[in-house]
Amino acid sequence: MAAATVTHPLDTLKIRLQTSTVKAQFVTTFVNVIRKEGFLALYSGLSASLLRQATYSTARFGVNDFVKEKLGTDKNGKGLAGDLQSRLARAYPDQVAAAGTSLILCYLKHSNFPLTKGRVSFAKSMTAAVLGGLAGGIVGTPADIANIRMQDDGRLPPAQRRGYKNAFDGLYRIAREEGAGALLRGWAPNTGRAVLMTASQIVSYDVVKARLLESGLFQDNLVTHFTSSLTAGLIATTVTSPFDVLKTRIMTAPEGTYKGSVDAFTKIVRAEGPAAFFKGCIVLTRVPSFTRLGPHTILTFIAYERLKLTYAAYQSKRQ
Repeated sequence: MAAATVTHPLDTLKIRLQTSTVKAQFVTTFVNVIRKEGFLALYSGLSASLLRQATYSTARFGVNDFVKEKLGTDKNGKGLAGDLQSRLARAYPDQVAAAGTSLILCYLKHSNFPLTKGRVSFAKSMTAAVLGGLAGGIVGTPADIANIRMQDDGRLPPAQRRGYKNAFDGLYRIAREEGAGALLRGWAPNTGRAVLMTASQIVSYDVVKARLLESGLFQDNLVTHFTSSLTAGLIATTVTSPFDVLKTRIMTAPEGTYKGSVDAFTKIVRAEGPAAFFKGCIVLTRVPSFTRLGPHTILTFIAYERLKLTYAAYQSKRQ
């Protein structure tokens, strides 16, 4: 949620670019929003964005970690305590000194610590990420619809604006005016994006972090977490761009515009060409959507690593 708050203005600009049916540039869009709507317009839909993170991110990370733990590591983690102690002691000296071996064993149990032995395999990690993405995509769809509509509202003519007061007002009005089923509009591409996002983001983070630590040149610290998350953000941005554009168009379109994901895909390709699915992707349009997902990924994983250590320390005290 902290990451979403920091990067929300960039997310708003990304939504404006994705809903535009004409060529648009990042800087031009930014200037137009500030000039016509004011700086605070960049924070339109913040309440819905936070609600989305509370549902979507909690579900995908929670299910991912739960499944990963149930699948288990390739080897018994207890045999790694000796090898791990020196690395953890250098990274977190105060915590290790206070909790000792119990913290190390608990950390092995509750994290995918990247050592050759005791590491979750790629197949297991991918399975956990896919299931986490499925859960996150479905439960996060209602808040995502409200979020995208609130961010895109300023682009519309005054007569067509929805004017949701906040996330809960948006959800209530969507259900009242369009039916409860409208709260799941675009769930298919949204879930597809969530699966690709979680798989490309979490798995690539785990793999890159593992390789860095195994090289002997990195320790399990902020530098490693930053480098791993930066790479994960780049990969996730490219992989998820088509689904991101598709679900944004469906969620913001007037009712009846598209019959479904396939119909939306076909109409967008016919009207704008395949490149439309990479609006906001730096490779094709020079619009750095990575400037949103990159910082978001970095902040998310840095906070995630600290929370894992805090949880491990808490669990060790209970043993």
